[in-house]
This record gives sequence, structure tokens and C-alpha cells, in this order.
Amino acid sequence: MAELQTYRFPARPATGLLFGLSLARLLALGLAGVVLIAVSSRPTLATLILGGATMLLLLAAASVKVAGRAVVDWLPVWAGFGWSMATRNNEFYASPDLTDPGLPAEVLDLPGELFGTELHTYAATGTRATLANPTPANYGVLLDTFRDRLVTVAEVSGQDLLFCDPHEQQARFAGWGALLDHVAQSMPELCRLQLVHVAGPASAGPLARWHAEQGGRGDDATAESYRQLLAAADGVGQSHRLLLAIALDRRVARRQIRQAGGGRDGAASVLLDRAAMVEDALTGAGIEVHGWLPARQLAAVLRVGFCPSARLGLDARGEDVNGLAGSDSSVAGPAGMVESWSSLRLESGWAVTCQVVGSPSRPVTGEFLQHLLIGVPVSRRMSLLYVPTPAQTAERRAQTQQVAAESEQALRARWGFAASARHRRTHGDAAQREADLVDGRTVFRLVWTITVTAATLAELDAAVGQTEAAARRCGLELRRLVGTQRQAASFTLPLCRGGR
Repeated sequence: MAELQTYRFPARPATGLLFGLSLARLLALGLAGVVLIAVSSRPTLATLILGGATMLLLLAAASVKVAGRAVVDWLPVWAGFGWSMATRNNEFYASPDLTDPGLPAEVLDLPGELFGTELHTYAATGTRATLANPTPANYGVLLDTFRDRLVTVAEVSGQDLLFCDPHEQQARFAGWGALLDHVAQSMPELCRLQLVHVAGPASAGPLARWHAEQGGRGDDATAESYRQLLAAADGVGQSHRLLLAIALDRRVARRQIRQAGGGRDGAASVLLDRAAMVEDALTGAGIEVHGWLPARQLAAVLRVGFCPSARLGLDARGEDVNGLAGSDSSVAGPAGMVESWSSLRLESGWAVTCQVVGSPSRPVTGEFLQHLLIGVPVSRRMSLLYVPTPAQTAERRAQTQQVAAESEQALRARWGFAASARHRRTHGDAAQREADLVDGRTVFRLVWTITVTAATLAELDAAVGQTEAAARRCGLELRRLVGTQRQAASFTLPLCRGGR
């Protein structure tokens, strides 16, 4: 029987400007050196005491680590969160001013850094449609006015992957890698690609709706037994939904937009054309595309992201991506939201966002995430944001990393220091990355975040613990993004946000 091919994640690269030290740590050490020189020039008792205390604080701030980061690296986070608390920017409440009839209906009432996002409807032919009357051929397009990006979202699935034979699974994995290379090389105007996996306890709403519409062929006792069974099944299973978002950078696609007529309509036409090309590539890779979400469905996705309990009401109305189901854009945002240091208070619950900071150290197969995707009975959103690196930048970084690894290896050999397994692996990763670039592969920067939601704070702590345990089974290391929970929670929404 054939076996799946294994993959090995590269070793975590050393971050920092010099010797793995960040800019803040280098500045702290430099200031400590300046203080030492100043004290040495005038060695009085007062300067020795004051200078010694200052140097001790600076050295401690640069060397002592809290939650994996030096104290001096936490200062911007503490200052930003303290300022938001003092100015009450950590709180958000829906503004009734945005419902004024004089304002455009496409403007969404979203918190903080998401302000300025607009939701438009465009027909597949490029002609403009109305938000009130979307048709099955319409696409919902999110416009980020501040970052000059357009985003559209498709619902995809590959649910039969685990039931395929190893050859078919391996073909799909290879097809996904080829798709990433194709998007980066032939469609450079698509600056980001994001996969969002939404999972949680399944609602019996669709089954109850089907029974109410199609049932009733038995007697009252039979119907009552079915209703009791559906009520008991609510929340027992798990629902899974996979969304794919692509983002168009209007600054990169200026020429194509001008050829398509210019303006927002021209940019939307270019985006929809690229969406059709991506759909063809997905179909070729064995990934089923159920449709590109219209505006009401996009609004429903955002609404559930800000208010998890809204999913029950949306389930009662159906979730057909090509129909009129969904939510109105005026209520796509939250009614209220309060950010604390380590969590986020939503309308109907709490949320915590974590980032994957450590990849598996052992070789894994392509299905290594199954414990995290289907083995945790909690509500969660997992986002994988792919940001392509330009070829010239990737080649320059690969050459720099290769030269640095070879120089360090030669220096260790000259001075008689043994090369550790980590150094040998880093040298091999640098050589492999340069070889992949020569073969025409594309380097992507991956931003990997997970948002866990629960009804109460106690349930949230338990849900986060279960998610972290499942992540450890997958070989992943999670870190809670404290101090930036509201911004981090938006990274797991299909908005192609999260990477600089």
C-alpha cells in the first residue's frame, strides 16, 4: 500500500537585526553602554548609584523575557493598550449615524482598524447590481479603502480528502502547491490569499427546517419522536466551512484596471476575472468550489464572526450561497465589543485569538492538522494567510541566509567549535530554499492565527485549553496575542488581513 509523502517545516529563523536581537533590545544595550561610559568619565558616588541602577534596569529589560519576549519588546504593546484603555478606544459600539439615508449603504459599521470597509455587489459580467436585489450571478466584493484592496470570498471544500487513497491525496497536496505558485507567478496583482476554516458544534437548524418542510408523512407520535431526536442532536456533531479569500492590490493592477474602464467598477472587473482563473485552478487541484459569496452571505460571515450566536438565526433562514439567504449589510458589524488584555468580549460570548509561532519539528504528512480541524468540540476559526514574497526579495534573502550559514560554519570549523544539529539544519534549509527558487518555486510568508469563541469566560478558558492540547498533538505551538485581541480577531475573518 502506498504511503503519503512527508514534509518537513524549516527551522524557525532567528529574528532580529543583529545576533538575534531586536531593535528595542539593541537600543537598550546601547543605552547601557552609553551610561557606563558617562559614569566612568565622572565616577562620583551619586553617578555610580544612579548609573548602576539605570544600567541594571536597561540590562534587565533587554535580557529578562516574559512569555517568550524581552521586557523591552513588550513596552510598545503595553503603551498601546494603556492608551486605548485611557481613551476608551478598547470599546466599540455600533453608531446609529451610519444608518443615515444620506450615507452610502455599502459602508460597514466595523470597529477600529476595520473602519472604512465597504461591501459592494457586482455582477459576473462586470455590470453593477444593487445590494437590495442580488442575483445568483452576483459577487460580493469587500473594499478596503485605506489599504486600497478589493477582496472576494468563495466557499470551497475537500471533505473527502481523508477517504481518498494515498495517491489521490498526494495529487491534491501537489495541486495546492502548484496553485500557490500559479497565483504568485501569473497573477501578481493578487497580493494575498487566505484560507479560513470555520468549525464548531453543529446546529440542527437545517435538519429541523427540512423536517418541517418535507416531513409530516407519519402519525403524530412519529413526528414527535423525530422532533425530539433533532432537538437532542443539536450541538452534538460538528459543522465545518472552508472559505477562500483573494485580495487584489489596486496599486499593482493600475494598468489592468485602466483597461477595464477604471474606477471601482474596473477594479471589480479585474478581480472577478482573476477569481474565475483561481476557480479553474482550484477545480484542477481537486478542490470543489461551491460558489463565490454574494454580498448578503459575506455580511452573514462577518456577522457570525462578531456575534457567534447569530449563526443559529442564520441557520434557520438557510445558507445557500447562491440565494437570498444571509444578512443585511447594515448589521454585518457588531453591536458592541470590549477588548481586554487577554480576551475579547463579544455580543454573545467571549473570544481569544492565538498565533501559531512554532511549526512541527518532525516530518509530517499533509493531513497532520486533522486533530485540530475535527478533533476539538469548540467553536473556532483558523486562518492561514499567504503573502507572496517578490522573486528578487526572496532570492536576496536566500542568498544572504546561505552566505551567513556558510560563514558561520567556516568560523566554527576554524575555531574548533562543533556544529550543532540546529546549525546543520539551518544550513540545509538555506540551501534548499535557494534550490527551490532556482526551480521556479515561490516563497510565501504565512500568518497563521486561530480564534476560539465561547459563551462564558469559564467555557472560553476550557476551550482554549482544548485547542492548545490539540495543537500540541499536531506539533504546533500557540501563543496568545495579548494586548491586541481586537486586531488579532479580525485576522481570522476572510478579509485578507494580518501580514504587513
